[in-house]
Amino acid sequence: MRISFLLHNGYHYGGTIRTTFTLAEELAERHEVEIVSVFRHRDRPILGLPAGVTLRHLVDLRKDSPGYDGDHPDFHRPAEVFPRGDGRWKQYSALTDARIGSTCAAWRPTSSSAPAPDSTCTSPGRPAGGRSSSARNT
Repeated sequence: MRISFLLHNGYHYGGTIRTTFTLAEELAERHEVEIVSVFRHRDRPILGLPAGVTLRHLVDLRKDSPGYDGDHPDFHRPAEVFPRGDGRWKQYSALTDARIGSTCAAWRPTSSSAPAPDSTCTSPGRPAGGRSSSARNT
């Protein structure tokens, strides 16, 4: 089974990140596991990369990186999907909306014979198909 976690910033530190990294490492003993960080602002995660887990980012905020996204025009347009009531709303943009949407779309089964997923990738406060979850298994 492939399991993906979507985090605000997997390159920082905190309880949510530590818990996600610990769970991901444990699950990686039996499954293919990735952590998708919306933002990347440093070269390596502060907590280190969990064994057997892939970490990738959607928006690169490292100014010295060739993939720097801070100059992208959509980075300066406000988010429409991420809820305004969330304290981190100003950190999100049309660029994050698009990249999170593309990532979630890729997680959906592509075959009509594939089993229905048991969680849905949505923004908080906007559940689609019932449950709202950051973890995704396909």
